[in-house]
Amino acid sequence: MRSVFVPGHPAPQGSKSYKGHRSGKPVLTESSRFVAPWREAIKLHAARRGGMLPVGPVHVELDFVLPRPQRCPTPTPPAIKRNGDLDKLVRAVFDAITGIWIDDDCRITSVRASKRTAESGERSGVQIVVRPLGTITLRDRPGATDADEPPPDAHG
Repeated sequence: MRSVFVPGHPAPQGSKSYKGHRSGKPVLTESSRFVAPWREAIKLHAARRGGMLPVGPVHVELDFVLPRPQRCPTPTPPAIKRNGDLDKLVRAVFDAITGIWIDDDCRITSVRASKRTAESGERSGVQIVVRPLGTITLRDRPGATDADEPPPDAHG
């Protein structure tokens, strides 16, 4: 298992912009200038927490804490305004941990992700947990019930 909190301002990995051709190949750049430094921060923190996980499927948990606006009401509202789509925040993390903890993000077979606005005085960033899938029972998966668990003698 690998786990790390990466402080900072989570940046969504959005669309790419076409900038023409160079040497016969299309040149594409990220539409956000913030995503590259965010991915580098994730890589740096992840590398300090260990190397590659064994080959096989993995489960990823991501809890994004987005910066609190200066004029934020109390109680803290949900993170639903101009904070980036959750799927784009997830994509940036997947690309950043590829080559550090996993060899290919196609190994990620299940994910749980959430985003929220930081409470007063709380740091923004993302908590990342990656586990080999064999360490998660069916019962631990979101939405699972006891009926999903195989009977004890089902494996022979």
